[in-house]
Amino acid sequence: KGLKMLIRFGVKNHLSIRDYQELSCVASAGYDDLPHTLHVENIKQKEQNFLPVIAVYGANAAGKSNILNAFHFFRRCIARSSKDWGEMEKLPQRWFSLDSSSCDSESLYDCDFLIDEVRYQYGFAINQKIVTKEWLYAYPKGIRNILFQRDFTEESEMEVYFGPSLKKIDPVWKKIADEKNKLLLSSAGRKEMQHDQLSPVFN
Repeated sequence: KGLKMLIRFGVKNHLSIRDYQELSCVASAGYDDLPHTLHVENIKQKEQNFLPVIAVYGANAAGKSNILNAFHFFRRCIARSSKDWGEMEKLPQRWFSLDSSSCDSESLYDCDFLIDEVRYQYGFAINQKIVTKEWLYAYPKGIRNILFQRDFTEESEMEVYFGPSLKKIDPVWKKIADEKNKLLLSSAGRKEMQHDQLSPVFN
């Protein structure tokens, strides 16, 4: 109880990273009995053992720094988009810089993490104009609960969906959810918008 940690982080179309890449804290099979691994009992999946520390290593110019840059960018977007992005003509997308056509594709960031031994998954995709997608799922007892989904792509049949397990969504939250140039989760960090379920995830 009280455990908070990152399980995995993924990124696509960011600086030198073109295809989806993932940084994982899940312990490899066969290493689950080591004293330093963290075991989480109520996650109903194979990956119940996690590493408290991981390392990124490789050759010079192999992209190590850009993995960290992507994670920093991901966190900054969540922290600042509700305050900063509304004034911008273009969203601060950092697309794959080695192919000029990548600026026409969305950049994607997502992660899985634990809060009090409940697994969550949060992610978003942006292009220069809008937040194309954003989602937040919780997995109490290993079963997926959709807290919210936003999808502003042309293929989407429903742009904004609040799951039944997300409580106290008033008209103000619904209005913010319709704003395509901001992350919904970012608003949960504002003092006047504190939410019992979303603010702990923001934090």
